[in-house]
Amino acid sequence: MSNSIKRLTNMDRVWRSMLCIYIGSIWIWFALRVLFFDRVWWLSLLNTNALYLLVPTIIFLPIAIYRFWHKLELSKFIVIGLTLPGLLFIYWYGYLLLHPAIKSKFTTVGDRSSIDSSAPKFTAMTFNVLFNNKKYPKIVETIRAANPDFIGLQEVQSHHMEALQKSLTEYPYSIFHPIPKYHNIAFFSRFQIESVSILPDSAIERGMSFVVKIHGKPLTIIVAHLTPNYVPPVPWQEYPQLLQQRYNSRATEIDYLLKYIQKNTHPAIVLCDCNLTDTSQAYPQMASGLADSFAQVGWGLGHTFQGEQIQIPVQRLDYIWHTDRLKPIDAYIGKDGGSDHLPLLGIFVYADRSL
Repeated sequence: MSNSIKRLTNMDRVWRSMLCIYIGSIWIWFALRVLFFDRVWWLSLLNTNALYLLVPTIIFLPIAIYRFWHKLELSKFIVIGLTLPGLLFIYWYGYLLLHPAIKSKFTTVGDRSSIDSSAPKFTAMTFNVLFNNKKYPKIVETIRAANPDFIGLQEVQSHHMEALQKSLTEYPYSIFHPIPKYHNIAFFSRFQIESVSILPDSAIERGMSFVVKIHGKPLTIIVAHLTPNYVPPVPWQEYPQLLQQRYNSRATEIDYLLKYIQKNTHPAIVLCDCNLTDTSQAYPQMASGLADSFAQVGWGLGHTFQGEQIQIPVQRLDYIWHTDRLKPIDAYIGKDGGSDHLPLLGIFVYADRSL
């Protein structure tokens, strides 16, 4: 056997070994996910970042199928084994990657032809501006480029409010909720704010609820910043407990929000830096009572978190949720505003004509 053939054979063995390790790891992770979901801290981390566990499948599966059909000594086990992560990727991200025009053929959500032309329409933005972001002109430019009717901001500081209130005169109504211990939230509106409720600190540390009227029709808007995954530098022995506390805290906050909205009598949206991904346990918990506008009518992975250093969107943490009395007709990512998050926008109409 020539040296080139030997090298090829050794490379094939290494490649097959790597694939078998990858396949085995994915199957074990998924089995543990089914059994425990986010009840174990390290499993929660894997679930939160599941996209990056599945990305290799996009590369491996086509190669494996090609080599199998060409009978290049690749067992059926590898092709079958890669089917699970392939199906999981399609299940979680396939619908997101469909163009809205295709989505509208499967559902009436996003179908503009069925919209009552007389129904009030509005645009909402959620945007984590980053507590130390002082690029005020860039923040203002980002907001004006999107031209929303309502803006829910997270990680707002007093210096942000001074600059934004001075520049954004087209939003005559604004409220700032300062919490000295934490990053704050704020709300800007073109429409008069009828009422304000500060959500209790015991249930959710950073949340406000507003009622506005759009051409006489009421709308409840909740601005929230849920518990983040980030754990500050601590001794490694404390890390598991603190991380698990954060996942538990977020689950409690979501439970409160869902109960609050259930008691609410108006159509409602939640403008949220939710600090959760669509593969974490918190996502189906939230989706049990609210609809994810970007998943319904957006296009792409919807990543909004890009970090301060890499400036490449890597996770979907920001959401605009809504009740079924509203109909989303578009959802998209806004322009960079100098933050570690990108803004998310949603355009809605009232689906309930009786209001």
